[in-house]
Amino acid sequence: MIRALLLLCALSFAGEDLIGPPAEAPRDEAATAELTEALATKLRCPVCQGLSVNDSKAEAAVAMKHRIEELVAEGYSEEQIVDFFIDRYGEWVLLEPTREGINLLVWIGPVLFLGLGLGWVGWSLKNKPPSPPAPAPAGGVSGGDDPYRQRILDELGEDR
Repeated sequence: MIRALLLLCALSFAGEDLIGPPAEAPRDEAATAELTEALATKLRCPVCQGLSVNDSKAEAAVAMKHRIEELVAEGYSEEQIVDFFIDRYGEWVLLEPTREGINLLVWIGPVLFLGLGLGWVGWSLKNKPPSPPAPAPAGGVSGGDDPYRQRILDELGEDR
């Protein structure tokens, strides 16, 4: 509760001078609602951590969404608003990390590990030692010379 109130205060008193003047003219209600929805879907709730600001019902997320709506209505661009929240929370606030720098590992890491795993499985199968030959029957008697087998075949009336 206190954390949400502190967040609300921080967002309310944060000066727009940190992100500069609005890049665009103030927007009408429909455009504001549409861009607010889009931005709130891209940003992570600081309390829930697994939900977007748009999906979360936490007080902090509601405060963030209201702040997004204010900034959008004033005419701030999408980039300015995202930068505003990144300045306060770090890049962690983005639900989808940027595809540059160390974050690139998040995008190419799974594909890289999958390729390495498949390569290792292929190499293992290729270099697998041959299986040993089947052992000869005990007593040195081959299948055709087995008297028991011959007796059963004779009783059934079949030839070898």
